[in-house]
Amino acid sequence: MKKREFKQLLKQIKNNSFTENKLEIISGSYEFNEEIHNNRIGDEGAILLSQALVKNSHIKIVKLIFQNIK
Repeated sequence: MKKREFKQLLKQIKNNSFTENKLEIISGSYEFNEEIHNNRIGDEGAILLSQALVKNSHIKIVKLIFQNIK
C-alpha cells in the first residue's frame, strides 16, 4: 500500500465511509527490501490507523499482515 493510498484509506475510515467490518493491510512479500519497507505502515502508521479506527464504529477486525510495527 502506497503512502497516498494509506492516507486516503485513513480519511475514509475516519469519515465512516469505509463501512466493512474487516480491514486487511498486507505488505505482499516476505522479502525485505527498500520498496517493501516503504509499503509497511510502521509504528507511526499504526498510531494514525488506531486514531482513525476510534472514529469508525463499523470496523470490528483489523489484520496487519507482515507490517513493521514494534
